[in-house]
Amino acid sequence: MFTLRPASVHRNVAIDTLRGLACVLLVAYHVVGSSKDVGLRLPDEHLLRSFNDALSFLRMPLFAFLSGVVYACRPPSRLPGRIILGKVRRLLIPMLLVGTLVAVLQANTAGANTAPLNWALLHIIPVAQFWFLESLFWIFAAVALLDARALLRTQARFFGVALGAVLLFALNPLPLYLGLQGAAYLLPAFLLGVWARRFGYLYSAATLQSIAFAAATLSIGWIALHGGYSPDRDSLLSLTLGASSCILLYRAEFKHAWLARIGHYSFGIYLFHTIFSAATRIALQPLHPPLFVSVVLGIAAGLLAPIVLERALRRLPPVGYWVLGERPPAAAQWTKTGVVT
Repeated sequence: MFTLRPASVHRNVAIDTLRGLACVLLVAYHVVGSSKDVGLRLPDEHLLRSFNDALSFLRMPLFAFLSGVVYACRPPSRLPGRIILGKVRRLLIPMLLVGTLVAVLQANTAGANTAPLNWALLHIIPVAQFWFLESLFWIFAAVALLDARALLRTQARFFGVALGAVLLFALNPLPLYLGLQGAAYLLPAFLLGVWARRFGYLYSAATLQSIAFAAATLSIGWIALHGGYSPDRDSLLSLTLGASSCILLYRAEFKHAWLARIGHYSFGIYLFHTIFSAATRIALQPLHPPLFVSVVLGIAAGLLAPIVLERALRRLPPVGYWVLGERPPAAAQWTKTGVVT
């Protein structure tokens, strides 16, 4: 029987729990769909669609926030080139390999929910969810360069950079190409994660949680006063609500074994979840199952199948490691049968 591998004792269970939560939200988003033309193709007024859309303030900002926290766990480097090259391996190679596979599958699978692709601009115009990997690469590169110039070492300098990031977010001047627009969207959340790790200890948990709770309450109150309007993800209201939610979740240090084990495989889930959730939806269509069944089975396939695939890929060196953006263990030696010795 398939079981999730227990999370390593060397991992941060609270961070992995939040990664798991982000994965569940992301897979559910793609299962349900963002319009009546994708996913389960629910009408705009459907309650599940409304709830799905309303969580846009949290899904991807939470992933970016956690990336910032993890980045800040290591001491600042004066060698940004090494970090950037590492992110080419970690982010761009999987984006090219898996993103191209997803594009080919979408273009050649009956029932796939996708607009026609411009193959001449493949990955220049990001493919599906892989915009996040391109955007995150630019963020890592920019933050590594800022760190090398000591512009994130003190709170005063950090707040100056953060203000610039918020202005970039609000003005949104960057194009869609190469994930640049997404980088402007996610940069404030990433920097907030760096700040929470580097400077959050200067404030008591009660202080940070009170400020974050007040900001979230005011944001929700504003939404309620305007008839339940769900703010655009690029609005300052969404930024405020997302930032405060990330801080509340981070400082709560919530730990959940099942979510942490899901979070352990967050990268594989991000890469492959749409393949399996879409395949499940297409397979179920002739059966016309109840909506609840379609949602549950789609989410389960989008979470569990990528975990199985990620574990299988690690048994296929070196290609499996390239696909996952990982460096093979230095001590491992591969036999002709592909087994670690």
